[in-house]
Amino acid sequence: IVFTGPRSVASHVLIVLGVVAVLVVGASVGLATWQAARQVEDAAADQVTNVARTVASSDEAREALAVGGATPALTAFADRTREATGTDFVVVMTTDGVRFTHPNPDLVGGRFAGSTDAARAGGLVLEEYTGSLGPSTRAVVPVTHEGRVIGLVSVGIARAKVSQALAGMWPQIVLLDLLAAAVAGTG
Repeated sequence: IVFTGPRSVASHVLIVLGVVAVLVVGASVGLATWQAARQVEDAAADQVTNVARTVASSDEAREALAVGGATPALTAFADRTREATGTDFVVVMTTDGVRFTHPNPDLVGGRFAGSTDAARAGGLVLEEYTGSLGPSTRAVVPVTHEGRVIGLVSVGIARAKVSQALAGMWPQIVLLDLLAAAVAGTG
């Protein structure tokens, strides 16, 4: 658009208000996206941590670790837990990282890749890691018996699922911001 001649005060005010409205809506979209991403990430971290702690406190995990190997009961328990919780893997392993369970049966008996030091010391490992099933958000927690760490449990959710959850929030974010833009434009 080419303007010729002097502009009125009203047109200057309209341009300034339009720029302010665009900046406010843009900042709102950015802030809402950041907040939604934080919520999705926190929810994934809470989910894998809670499921891992539940599995670590189970009799199935303790019994398999006491026996020193995978048991049919442990495998069935890990599979049921994974399916019921919507997680992508539930791995019960020794403190040295030898897997007793894995969604891919060929990987049972192999070594767990990733951080376990904090869990072996009785704490929690929470990380994003690319393991045998691809990128995931995962937690590793200790299995204890009489105050001693006897094994570890790792539970994870694929990063693709976390991204899908965030993408599912986009319509809400965009709709609210389009509504704000419409109100600002109408004003």
